[in-house]
Amino acid sequence: MRASLLAVLVIPACTGHLPDAPPEEAVRPEVLFAGVGCGRGVLTFRNGALDDAFTVTSRGRESEDGFVLDQTVRFGSGKVTERRWTMRPSGERTYEGTLTEASGPVKAVVAGGTLRLTYPMEDVPGGRMTQHLHLLDDGNVMNVATVTAFGIPVRRLSERIEPHVALEPDAEAACDSFEDEGGPT
Repeated sequence: MRASLLAVLVIPACTGHLPDAPPEEAVRPEVLFAGVGCGRGVLTFRNGALDDAFTVTSRGRESEDGFVLDQTVRFGSGKVTERRWTMRPSGERTYEGTLTEASGPVKAVVAGGTLRLTYPMEDVPGGRMTQHLHLLDDGNVMNVATVTAFGIPVRRLSERIEPHVALEPDAEAACDSFEDEGGPT
């Protein structure tokens, strides 16, 4: 079994048959989240609280402040949150910005097919969120995140995002059909 796993991992690397990473341009926030996008995921708590499923409707656009992403997050528990991200390039592959629920600056780094976001959390004492948004071969995005409190993981999030559901502003209708169909699979 170990030998076959090793062959699966090593032979493609030696023969040059590894899949290509998507271009970095594709995971830049202003490209990835332009227009309307929809997400579906689960927030898992480490303190024994019940997991909470959620859906996200996103609307991204350029503005004089940089790239703006407005989101509506609907939790299975009934809670609804409105939030706004703003992002500006701060280097060749880096961004800085704000998020309504962050207690400090958002930092972002583009590397290969991944956008990594980090920021301090307003609602978690000593809290920090780290998100890894991976561009998938089908054009969707897998968001895997961890919230830590003083370095200890206290929440995990996994979300599948379908960007560019609609370029027109009718986000609610586009994401309602997304939710009715169960999101991307």
